[in-house]
Amino acid sequence: MPWRIFSKRLSISAVNIPTHWQHNLLPDAHQPRVAVIHDGVDTELWRRRKVPHKLGDETIAEDVRVVTYVSRGFEAMLGFDIFMRIADRIAKETKNVLFICVGQIEINGQWHPAVFRQ
Repeated sequence: MPWRIFSKRLSISAVNIPTHWQHNLLPDAHQPRVAVIHDGVDTELWRRRKVPHKLGDETIAEDVRVVTYVSRGFEAMLGFDIFMRIADRIAKETKNVLFICVGQIEINGQWHPAVFRQ
């Protein structure tokens, strides 16, 4: 197994691994120093909770479905055009939906307000 090749040469104090299955494949000696954090996300911290949802000073009602898009920029190369087409379909078919996009309004490092005109 690949980690056995390196385990004798590296001194590692802590490791994160994405699944319990992978964790169980590790040698017993290494398991105590390896934490399972699913896909790099701490699911104990980032979980659904019964708290008011807020966006800035605005409270989002519980019956509102939230759809997010997060990327460094709103460009086709990063799938933003596909997201916008799907968002349009969802908005036409679903009541109480809010789309939240996080990123920069830049394409190849230049600001493009036309991205949001569609």
